[in-house]
Amino acid sequence: MKKSLFIEIIILVVLIALIASFLFHIFYFNNFRKDIRPISEPEKQDVLRILNESINLEGYEVIFGNMLTVKNHDLAQVQLVKGNSKLYYAVDLDKRRIIKR
Repeated sequence: MKKSLFIEIIILVVLIALIASFLFHIFYFNNFRKDIRPISEPEKQDVLRILNESINLEGYEVIFGNMLTVKNHDLAQVQLVKGNSKLYYAVDLDKRRIIKR
């Protein structure tokens, strides 16, 4: 009697933890997705100016990703491709700095 009750309680606790984790990920993903948007042309020009100040872009193909708004900061996702090498950066448009990912 005690063993079966103990096993049922453990299964119930694990089940509740899995359901809570699943719901947390669903709500977190929906909130995260609201903060992502496509990058606009003026923002692309601003990102290129910021990148040119710090990095020599000669020979690199610049691939723009999305804009992410985090705590009132706009971050642009950028990928620099040269041959087989790929460099991933996030550019903070508010502080005008590059963040390597």
